Amino acid sequence: PMYDYRAVWRKFTEATASCASQMDFCQAAVKSVADIFQALSISVWIVDDQKNLIFGASTFLFESKALLLCPPKNEITTTLSHLENHHEPIDIDAAVEPWAATLRQCHPEEFRQSANRICVPMIVGEEILGFMIFGDRVGGLEFSGQDFDLLKCMGDQMAASLLNLRLAKKLLQAKELEAFQTMSAFFVHD
Repeated sequence: PMYDYRAVWRKFTEATASCASQMDFCQAAVKSVADIFQALSISVWIVDDQKNLIFGASTFLFESKALLLCPPKNEITTTLSHLENHHEPIDIDAAVEPWAATLRQCHPEEFRQSANRICVPMIVGEEILGFMIFGDRVGGLEFSGQDFDLLKCMGDQMAASLLNLRLAKKLLQAKELEAFQTMSAFFVHD
């Protein structure tokens, strides 16, 4: 094998386990994955509850530039529908369909001589929570079958972590609302 999977998984888990927000998680995941795959450009996009695309983190994009790259809502909907049906990493430079053009727009090419850009959907069940796009590996290396397997595992782990963070946030909001209702009922009663 190309990778010591236990060491890779331990490193990835240690880097992301203590993150309390989606943005912190995305930043930690991008740094860890960039190191593991020797990739110079990685970007993570998160899908919110209303199926809007939110910039998560990147090794080469700043949030202000990423907002300019975010495609229109109708293109996002089509792209997300396609990704929900394809759980495996996808070479978006080889695909010619409109959904692939939307993904290429979200992650511009930095180095023209590099390997193709790969999109890794982050899906839990049948719900897409986001996607990660890779490009520009050091030395222009192509992604191998083992790379694709590891990318799929990392995409699945990232999706599960994003779902846990989303549910934890909703639970915290519910507890805050309950505390507010209890306090307001006490004041009304008095």
